[in-house]
Amino acid sequence: MSRDISRRVDKFNPYDWTKKEKVVYLAKRDPFLKVEKIAQLAETSSHYVRTVLSEANLSLTRLRKEYAQGSDTEVDERNGLLLDILDIKQLNNLTVELETDEAILNNIDKYNKLKENNNYQLAKTRLFQLKDDVSLINSNLIVTKEAYDSLSKLKEKSNAHFSKIRCSSVLSQKKITRLLNIKENSPIIVIWKEIFINQKLCGVDMIYCDFSKFQLVLDPISYQGIKLEVKSDY
Repeated sequence: MSRDISRRVDKFNPYDWTKKEKVVYLAKRDPFLKVEKIAQLAETSSHYVRTVLSEANLSLTRLRKEYAQGSDTEVDERNGLLLDILDIKQLNNLTVELETDEAILNNIDKYNKLKENNNYQLAKTRLFQLKDDVSLINSNLIVTKEAYDSLSKLKEKSNAHFSKIRCSSVLSQKKITRLLNIKENSPIIVIWKEIFINQKLCGVDMIYCDFSKFQLVLDPISYQGIKLEVKSDY
């Protein structure tokens, strides 16, 4: 049966992916990952990763070249912020409850090294309510030697670079658990972009949301065009 794969969009749960789907997704989204790292993230062996890539006619070397050649054309995604790219405002019944000048991150230890040898920090967290509960968190952390009034100002700089969107499902830690009013170590959806200045990591743009209330939508063939939706049964 023929189908228009460029228009096909499926809803997915990261836990429902097959190992093959995970391998293809990881290779296309970040071709600079080593085979061993892809195997670790996909919970399989390096041999299986190589087999899948071969069967799918995917070469990490070729993908890396295409990634570099295409970096200048991905303006909307690469220079955009998550709230704009994912069009959070279009989500039904989602409203901003609170904004704070603090970066609330699920794994702050991972980004503590950003503070070394820098003296200016731009941080902000927005809490979004779905019905009566905080269900989505957007948190930004930028640490640089220069002062920036906002992320919007930063992204206009020629030496600033925003990574592609990445997404995952992780277990919630204390602060995020408390804000989302869920049990600790509950699965949450994490979407993020890393921010670089002069090719040096200086910040992150993060979204955390309740796994039981949201789902990601993506093209299962190209693994591009990620959207966030409220689950129909919520």
